[in-house]
Amino acid sequence: MTLVQWCFIERYAQMATQAAVSKAFKTPDILKMFALKQPTQLRERLEVIRRNHKLGKVTAAAYKIEAVEILTSLKKLVGELSAVGDGRGTTQRGSGCRRVVYY
Repeated sequence: MTLVQWCFIERYAQMATQAAVSKAFKTPDILKMFALKQPTQLRERLEVIRRNHKLGKVTAAAYKIEAVEILTSLKKLVGELSAVGDGRGTTQRGSGCRRVVYY
């Protein structure tokens, strides 16, 4: 393999990685926290976005996009997502449904 071929392959791999990251992250703040490996700040951001959504400051679509980005980032950083509170998850009841919330 020549040096030119090697440089081409190197650049192609770099562009592919950059495209994948750009597609995965739409929020620069979340990308920065993920790159700096800050799971605590990501969890705090998730709480803020949840609160803002409940208060009507954030649309459902924006909330969903950001929450998915944060949860995906957390899962990649810490491996498995832990439950809220005591490590077993919190149970929320409403309209006949029961769900356990993890983040």
